[in-house]
Amino acid sequence: MNVRECGLVALIEDLIVGRQFRRYGIGSLLLQLCLRWARKHGCWAILLETQNVNYPPFSFYLRNG
Repeated sequence: MNVRECGLVALIEDLIVGRQFRRYGIGSLLLQLCLRWARKHGCWAILLETQNVNYPPFSFYLRNG
């Protein structure tokens, strides 16, 4: 099954928070805003692109569902 064949899907290619602003919940807030935007626009899923060898963002996405 191709996810994109099931309806509108939001795609997040880059979610970047500067080092000095990390660990303040900014990334989680940005992700929540993306989720809200996707729902408002009728998306049924959000795809996040990251490399599984880039541990910090991969771990962040796992923590945030």
